[in-house]
Formats: sequence, C-alpha cells, structure tokens
Amino acid sequence: GARFGQGAYFAEDLDKSRSYARCADGVYHLLLCRVTCGDFWYTEERSQYNAHNLAREAGKHSVLANPKGSGPREFICLD
Repeated sequence: GARFGQGAYFAEDLDKSRSYARCADGVYHLLLCRVTCGDFWYTEERSQYNAHNLAREAGKHSVLANPKGSGPREFICLD
C-alpha cells in the first residue's frame, strides 16, 4: 500500500516490516537499513495519501508518519 503517498517505505518496528514480507519455508527475509531522510514532513494522520505531495510542496525530502502520535513510525523517502 501507499498510505502516505509515493516513495520508498521504511519502518522502525520489525513487526511492521515483517507484515510486508513473505514467508518462505518458515523464513522471512528482511533488509536492515540505515536511511538518511533529510528534512522531513511530519504527520500523525492514520493515512494521508497525498503526504508525498505535501512534503514536496513544503520543500521536504521525506515524510515521517507517526499514526495517532503513537506509531509505529514509518519513514517515506521521496524520489
């Protein structure tokens, strides 16, 4: 899905990331990444499909989505 618009999605919570991974023979394959987000646009909405556009309009490099202010946080890198 693209709950916060277009971009590359990263999560700080392993369970959040694992929910998108497919299980093959009882094994989940995930990447552990360190991501530089630059200047981010922040939202606490549960979903905001135009967040990537709002971030770009504000001159931001990424979106930090923190649904309801309680996470799990998602980092969406634009372009």
